[in-house]
Amino acid sequence: MLRTARATAAVVLVIGLGAAMAPAVSAKTPPPTVKVYGVVMAVNGSTADGACGTAGSTGTFKVLSRNTSRTLVRVTSSTRFSARSITNPTFANVCVDALLTAIGYVRNGRFIAAQVKIWSPKPPPTVSVFGIVVSVNGSTVDGACGTLGGNGTFTVMNRNSVNKVVNVDTSTVYYSKVVPSPTFANVCVDEMVGATGTRTGGSIAATDVMIWSTVPDDFSSFGMVISVNGSSANGACGVAGTSGTFTVLRRNGSQAVVNVSPTTTFLMKVVTSPSFANVCVNAMVGAHGPVSGGVLNADRVRIFARPGFPPVSVFGMVLSVNGSTATGACGTSGGTGTFTIIKRNASKSIVDVTTAAKFRPQGMSFANVCVNGMVGAAGVMSGTDLQASVVRIHAAPGTP
Repeated sequence: MLRTARATAAVVLVIGLGAAMAPAVSAKTPPPTVKVYGVVMAVNGSTADGACGTAGSTGTFKVLSRNTSRTLVRVTSSTRFSARSITNPTFANVCVDALLTAIGYVRNGRFIAAQVKIWSPKPPPTVSVFGIVVSVNGSTVDGACGTLGGNGTFTVMNRNSVNKVVNVDTSTVYYSKVVPSPTFANVCVDEMVGATGTRTGGSIAATDVMIWSTVPDDFSSFGMVISVNGSSANGACGVAGTSGTFTVLRRNGSQAVVNVSPTTTFLMKVVTSPSFANVCVNAMVGAHGPVSGGVLNADRVRIFARPGFPPVSVFGMVLSVNGSTATGACGTSGGTGTFTIIKRNASKSIVDVTTAAKFRPQGMSFANVCVNGMVGAAGVMSGTDLQASVVRIHAAPGTP
């Protein structure tokens, strides 16, 4: 019983960052085994995406546990590595954002790893882009669109007039506020679109695409609203019944200033009695009217979409599912609910799952989102929660 008690005490001390020394052991008594489980937040002192150890070398990595404690683990030449999906793993497979278990002992206040079990290798970093579609499959003509169910490419210009190339394939998931059952055929020049995926060279391989607006009619000035009454803050809008100004970014990178007055007519399909209050930053808008001194004085403004929101992505270890922190707690296939993840910087995010959420890889569901697993999610913010459009399971729970 005494040896068991000492081993248990050592585990508690080490997971608390080794704040206290482990019990002293004699040369004849093997040190008690200790264990830590969590997300790798740094390797050899680097927290950069893609930071990894070096095969055959010694070094350190820091693990973030579910209770937000941080443990520095030392790798020696005798450390053994194992992995679920890697042949002949080494310290080179211990990377920032990997999920793993380290088993070892404490010597002079240092956690020395005898064994490292890698439950998931480093995931590719998730990136997002949001803006106006300026070309589809190389075409910049008005109305150029993708093809139903096909592979292809489109280019998005963001609010800073920077172009980003997005690649799609048959696994890309599409969403739309304005089009039922959208596909790549609904991604067209002059639309406002958001995309989330992984970086491949200088392009984004899209896992999901959100279409915020339909193809517009011909307008004197058309584009994405980048400021209203001088404010470029997300959510900045005009005031109903008043005069004011907004600026749109056109697909050629130029900007147009539009003046409105109390006599300006506002049109919007999904809003009864729209007004200048519906012209907001990140909305897609067209305006008609005479131009004077380089400014368009609008007699008619059509709002094609409510303000779009740049897609947001989160990634980390699952702390709880539907409020339960019990090991093995999971969601329900086809069900709705929430889960909380802890990211490598120890911040936490709540993710809302609806019946519209898609799960990857194919065949996965909310039932595969479990406490101690590794999960990424992409979607838009709803209050303080992320409303998920796509949930990607990176690793089933390991053994804490």
